[in-house]
Amino acid sequence: MLLNIKENPKILNDFLMYLYSIKSYSKNTISTYNFNILQFLKFLLQYWNIPIKTNQITIFILINVKESDIVAYLVYLNYTRDNSASTRKNKVDALRSFYKWIFNSFPTNSNKNPILNLPKIQQQTRLPKYLSLDKAYKIQNIFNISNSRFHVRDNLIIALFLHTGMRLSELVNTNICNIDFTNKTINVIGKNNKERTVYLNDFCIKRIKEYLKLRRNKTNILNYKDALFVNKSGQRLKQNGVEYICKKAFRLAGLEDYNYTPHSLRHTAATHLYMNTENLLVVKDFLGHSSVTSTEIYSHIHDTIIKDAVNKNPLSTFSPKNLEERKGVSI
Repeated sequence: MLLNIKENPKILNDFLMYLYSIKSYSKNTISTYNFNILQFLKFLLQYWNIPIKTNQITIFILINVKESDIVAYLVYLNYTRDNSASTRKNKVDALRSFYKWIFNSFPTNSNKNPILNLPKIQQQTRLPKYLSLDKAYKIQNIFNISNSRFHVRDNLIIALFLHTGMRLSELVNTNICNIDFTNKTINVIGKNNKERTVYLNDFCIKRIKEYLKLRRNKTNILNYKDALFVNKSGQRLKQNGVEYICKKAFRLAGLEDYNYTPHSLRHTAATHLYMNTENLLVVKDFLGHSSVTSTEIYSHIHDTIIKDAVNKNPLSTFSPKNLEERKGVSI
C-alpha cells in the first residue's frame, strides 16, 4: 500500500492498514480516507492551538475530542473551505469510521465517541448527468482516422462505458485474460476489491475483437496477460489517459459545455437500462452496487422525466381561443 504517510500519526496508519488488510478497501478509497482524516487532524491542532506536528498526535488527544469540536470542524468546512453538503458528509463518514475503530480498539469508560450522536448532514439529492440516446449513439462512434490515431481503441472505450456501465478504475485495470468471449463476460475488480462480472453484448464483443486484431497486427505479439487498453508506448493506459479520451469525445460531439465525465457515461448506461426495465435490482447488479440504496437515484430520474412530460401536456394550456386559431385542423 503506497501512501504518503509521513504526516500521519501512528494510529492513523494503523487504521489505514486495518482498512486495507481487514476491510479490503481499494487503494483509492484508503487514500481518500487518509486525506479526509488528516485534514481534520490539521484543523484540530490549529483549533486547540497545540504546537506539535500531525505525526505526533496521540490516542490521548483523539479520545478527548468532543462533539463540539466536530461541529466546529464542519463550520470550518462549510464557511472557510466552501465544501458542499455532500463533501462534508463524506468527510464526516471517514471520521465516523475512524472513531468507531478507535473506540473498539481502545475501550475507555471515561470518554465517549464524539461523533456517535452527531446529527446527519442534510443534503439534496443530485440527479446524475447522463446523455440522451441520440447523444450516446453519436458519441460511441465519434472517433475516426481523421481525429484520432487510435480511433478503434478510443471508440471501444466509449462503448464499454455506455454498454456495460463499467467504472473508470475497472476499465483501466482490465486485462485481456479477464475477457470470456464464449460467455460474453469480463471479470473486473470493483469497489472495495470485490470481484464482479460485467456482461458484454454482441456490439462490444465485435469491437473488442476488432481492437485486439489491430493490436496483434501492429505488435505481432498478443500476450493474454497484458492490459486490454495500452498507450502508444505499449503500457497500460491510465485513468487520466481515459479521462482525456472522454473529454475529447465530448468536445468532438459538441458536448463540452455540459461538464460530462467518464462517470456520466456510466450514469447514461444505468439510466437507460432503468428506463427500459424499471427494475432497480437489475440496475443494482448491473452497476455492481452493494446496496440498492445507491441505485435508487435512477428512479428519481425517471420520476423527473414523467413530471416533465406531464407539464408539457398540451391540454394544460388549452383554451377555446386555440380552436379558432386552428381552423381546418380536426380534433
